[in-house]
Amino acid sequence: MSTDIVNLEKTLEISNDVIAHNMENGWPDLDPKRKAFCFYYIENYDHRDAAKRAGFSVSTGSKLLRETLVAAFIGACQEKLAERSIINRDFVNVQWLKLLPKIMGEEEVPMVTRDGDFYEAKKFHASEAVRIVGELSKSTNFYAGGSGGTAAVTVNINLEAMGVDKEKPVGVTIESNQSSE
Repeated sequence: MSTDIVNLEKTLEISNDVIAHNMENGWPDLDPKRKAFCFYYIENYDHRDAAKRAGFSVSTGSKLLRETLVAAFIGACQEKLAERSIINRDFVNVQWLKLLPKIMGEEEVPMVTRDGDFYEAKKFHASEAVRIVGELSKSTNFYAGGSGGTAAVTVNINLEAMGVDKEKPVGVTIESNQSSE
């Protein structure tokens, strides 16, 4: 074997021993700031946000994820969470946010013709977009106190970018009588 492979095997053996020691003893070699980063990272899987919330510079997040103990601690936490099968507010919000570009017509989505043929295209779903934004505002208590008044929203849609003939008249009306819960 080459010297590099032998050195790598020794390094891995030492790393595995350090990880095992930390798992058995409550992660004593992982400082509280790094533990906080791990917990924040698990909330939304955004290393920049987790680094900032834990008190590191935003650019440090990806470096922290490559640290052996940090990666092992995140893995151990994920295993514990998987056992509990929890879905929290942050997870749901991330899923809503991933869906939003498809609903807003910014990304192509699979579609089916009446004949059963599949194709991909961009399609704006106004009512679903309003619903998603409403759900996100509820989960973040955006309108917790309520305004007590009415509001108007202007939505600009680039129909040409969506492949709609700009000479063809298009009208959209969205009405809502929803009250905040």
